Amino acid sequence: MSYLFQKEQRSDDATAMISSPDRALWKLQERVKELTALHRMADILQNDRQSISMTMQEIVNILPPAWQYPEITAARITLGSKAFFTPNFSPSPWTQFVRFGVNTAFTGMIEVVYLQEKPVLDEGPFLDEERSLINSLGQMVQAYLERKWYRRVLKRNNERLERQISQRTRQIEEANRKLVDEIKQRSKAEKRVRRYQKDLQKLVSDLALTEERERRNIAADLHDQLGQCLALLKMKVLELHGEAIFYGMENRIDEVSGMINKIIQFTRSLTAEICPSILYDLGLGPAIEWLSERFKSKYRLSVVFSQEGDSVRISEELRGAIFKGVRELLSNVVKHAQTAVVRVKVVWSADKLMIEVGDDGIGFETSSLKRKVRQDDCFGLFSLRERIVFLGGSMIIDSKPGKGTRVVFSIPI
Repeated sequence: MSYLFQKEQRSDDATAMISSPDRALWKLQERVKELTALHRMADILQNDRQSISMTMQEIVNILPPAWQYPEITAARITLGSKAFFTPNFSPSPWTQFVRFGVNTAFTGMIEVVYLQEKPVLDEGPFLDEERSLINSLGQMVQAYLERKWYRRVLKRNNERLERQISQRTRQIEEANRKLVDEIKQRSKAEKRVRRYQKDLQKLVSDLALTEERERRNIAADLHDQLGQCLALLKMKVLELHGEAIFYGMENRIDEVSGMINKIIQFTRSLTAEICPSILYDLGLGPAIEWLSERFKSKYRLSVVFSQEGDSVRISEELRGAIFKGVRELLSNVVKHAQTAVVRVKVVWSADKLMIEVGDDGIGFETSSLKRKVRQDDCFGLFSLRERIVFLGGSMIIDSKPGKGTRVVFSIPI
């Protein structure tokens, strides 16, 4: 005989006198009631569309039929400051309860009471199975409230995240708008800069061409006007040489003739310096070779000249611009490189002309080129590069302190 049955035999309840088969049926019925309560409880807790208050009230209503004496059973659920109970609920000394809690907002208790005194069984008038039932119900309610709580927390976090995302999106959109405006303004500024640069290149090129034309005009005037006048003056002086013997002035006539010869030689040299005729008579290659020889003799500079490929006929303007560029580079070597050796290389191809001028001098940091241009130390290089770019070519300056300087520019022909 079980402990439960012994307790019931000691009680005055009528069920103690039930025969074994009937008692087994009675126990089975009790378990069915308990399982029915658990299933109904599960169904109620699965309905997430209704409020917590409605859910708690439905749970309270299914509790009395699950206990031994439904007719005298009442129930109550407290949740925080709220209470849900059956209509017949009132405090009773015969109470069975279980507490549950998720946090301070979701703490409470399930109570089942008998409104009349009943025989003492496993837990007062209550069975052990009823204790297990109410504990299971408490766990189910707690799991339900935890799910609700975490969904609420998740929803709150999602809402906060959405607000943050929305705020961040607005910030990004505003930043993008400002960036687009800045890009537009920068694009306009770049267009202006490119337009100014193009105008500057054209101006530099026009100045170079104008300068070259003026050089040719001046050279022509020196040769045609001053040179002829000096030649005629020399002839007149020589005519006086015979008569000057009778007057003892032949020495003075010789001095004047010598001075005229020097002026003629200086005029020829100046004419060649301003605009060498060889550039237009024989072409660019021979002119650069002549220029190399002139720097060698004038500045005691060892200029190594070389030429590759067959020369191609180019316009006088282009010829003059390239010749002036080479002269500018050689002048820079004399002024700044502090070296006695310089290499000049001319390479002809079918569609391009490349000029290279290199030395083994002191070199410089190319990053300081812009600063030197602002200080007028390298304006010649700047002007040369602008002319080359305007003519559709490119220019490379390769230099390091102590490693010399190499300037290469190429122009399509």
